[in-house]
Amino acid sequence: MKSLKVAVVGATGMVGRTILKALEQRAFPVEQLIPVASEKSVGSTLSFNGNQVEVESMKTALEMNAKVALFSVLFRILPTLEISVPDICSSASK
Repeated sequence: MKSLKVAVVGATGMVGRTILKALEQRAFPVEQLIPVASEKSVGSTLSFNGNQVEVESMKTALEMNAKVALFSVLFRILPTLEISVPDICSSASK
């Protein structure tokens, strides 16, 4: 599989760090990681695949044109959003 530029929104939180760990453990083909977090975390660094990667703002991340974006903060941003997965939520497929 081709390596991808991947943004992880909410990268400094518990869910974001779990996403980063899963990407590492599964050897997901990340060409460039763009960790995105709130303004208070911008400029800090996270470890990914043995490298230190600087946390970016959402504005900067958008300018970097990631091909894949993974969101760990969706429910905080949109608390009334309902997500259903038909194979899991049988009522959603009816």
